Amino acid sequence: MGIEFAHEILKTKIVEGEDGKKYSLSANTSIEQCQLLQKIIFENKPLVAIEIGLAHGISSMFISDALLKCGGKKHIILDPYQDDLYWNNIGLMNLKRAGLSAIVEFHKEASQSFLPELSKKGIEINFAYIDSTKVFDQLLVDVHFLLLSMPIGGIIAMDDCDFPSIRKLCRLLVKFDFIEIYCTQGKDNFGWKQTMAKSIVAFFLKIIPFKSRLFPSLSFETDESLGLDYHFIAFRKIANDQRNWNWNKMF
Repeated sequence: MGIEFAHEILKTKIVEGEDGKKYSLSANTSIEQCQLLQKIIFENKPLVAIEIGLAHGISSMFISDALLKCGGKKHIILDPYQDDLYWNNIGLMNLKRAGLSAIVEFHKEASQSFLPELSKKGIEINFAYIDSTKVFDQLLVDVHFLLLSMPIGGIIAMDDCDFPSIRKLCRLLVKFDFIEIYCTQGKDNFGWKQTMAKSIVAFFLKIIPFKSRLFPSLSFETDESLGLDYHFIAFRKIANDQRNWNWNKMF
């Protein structure tokens, strides 16, 4: 059935469990974002991809399909909750029904325990998609070990970058001189009152004299000025991390 199966689910908004019961599609990546994920894979032709978070498997089907079409070898998927009562193994079933499970290596394991072992074994990851927890420190651990496992040119794509904790993480990542923003999607959409208020605040913050001395632990750069005002952001590793022991940036 291939990727057509994923398109059919997105059209009907209905998924089927192992028991044959019908459920409403939920917590899925949008079709526009899935298509962007495929575009990134087609452009970079990763051999090994990893995805953190499976849910109903929509993004997983698009990623697996793109990997197969561009000669990829493996799509590693991590999700310790796939077999609970909410997800009911539907994501894994959808991959199987779509005929895409052959390229998938599934682990019912938390990323915080799996990724350090992956890095220790020297397994190279070329592309990663994170759509899981929104907890800052857990995501920071994930990104740290993914970057260790990536060669130059590797890409980490992140969903829900408009969520406060993930936006904060992106503000840190953009300070690293060994990665860059590769692409974005889903620009922040504020009402005119909020947009005007943010502009006024940004203006006054810009003209405050000696602000760096007065508030040394604060960054006054706006998300927009950093290119981070998006729902989806993909970062590309452009060099190896060679920061000194005393590296520090406000974010």
